[in-house]
Amino acid sequence: QSAARMHARAVAMVNRGDYVRARQALATAAARRPDADTQARIQGTLAYVLAQTGQIDVAEAMCRAELERPSISGATVGVLAGQLGAFAQRRGDLEQAAAWLERGIDAFDSSTVERARLLMNRSLVNMQRLRLDDAASDAADAHEIYLAGDAPSEAAMAQHNLGYINLLRGNIAEALQEMYEARPLAGTTPVTTAVCDTDRAEALRDA
Repeated sequence: QSAARMHARAVAMVNRGDYVRARQALATAAARRPDADTQARIQGTLAYVLAQTGQIDVAEAMCRAELERPSISGATVGVLAGQLGAFAQRRGDLEQAAAWLERGIDAFDSSTVERARLLMNRSLVNMQRLRLDDAASDAADAHEIYLAGDAPSEAAMAQHNLGYINLLRGNIAEALQEMYEARPLAGTTPVTTAVCDTDRAEALRDA
C-alpha cells in the first residue's frame, strides 16, 4: 500500500483509540517515501497520538515543525493549525487556541467538512471564553456545512451545541428545544450520547 493509504489506515485506528497499532502503521507509512504533504500529515497524526498519551509539548513541536515545510498544501496547513488549536485548548490557553483555529479555518474552502470541524472546535473555545455570539455563529455555520455535505449526525451535534449556547445565555426553553430536536441523530456514539444527555440534564435542572 502507498504511504497515503497507510496513513488513512492509521487515522482509522486513531479514531478507534487503537494508538499502538496506529503508531506502527504511521511508521510504515513514513518508510514508504511519502511526498511532503503526506509526510506532514503522518507527523501530524503521530503528534495527535503523542498528545493523547500525555506528550503534548512534543506533539506541539512536531506540528510547528511540519508547518515550516514550504511545499505542503493549504488543507494540510489547516489540519496542523487545527491540531495546534486543540492542543492550546487542552492547556487552557484559549486565546492561542482561537488564533490557531482561525488560521486552520481560513486554510479551507468555505464548504468543506474539515472547515466545519474547526468551526465546531472554535465554537467550543468561544463558549469557554463566554463569547457566546461568536460561538453561536461558528456552530450555525458548521451546521449549514454539515447539512449541505450530507453529514446528518455532525449537523445534529452542531444543533445540540447551539442549544447549549442558549442554555449559557439563560434561554432554557430554546435550549431544550434545540437539544430535543438534535438528540436522535447527535447521540450516535457512546461519547456523543453522554454529552447530549449530560447537557440536557443540566438544562432540565435549570428549567
